[in-house]
Amino acid sequence: MIELLSYEFMQRAIVAGVFVAILCALVGMFVVLRGISFMGAGIAHSAFGGVALGIFLGVNPIMVAFLFSICIALLIGV
Repeated sequence: MIELLSYEFMQRAIVAGVFVAILCALVGMFVVLRGISFMGAGIAHSAFGGVALGIFLGVNPIMVAFLFSICIALLIGV
């Protein structure tokens, strides 16, 4: 198992993993303290409404979901 550390790509992966872990911990603490931990889930669920609206109107559902999500985020105040 220790021989995996002799590969350069594994060394880079471990360094990147440690960096991402530290960064996610800091960002996660900020998100929880601001009370917006479920904001991403709410905006993602609003995208489902955008997809349904796009299909109903017969236009590109991805673009409608994108625009719908941005509008919802602006209304929420993110």
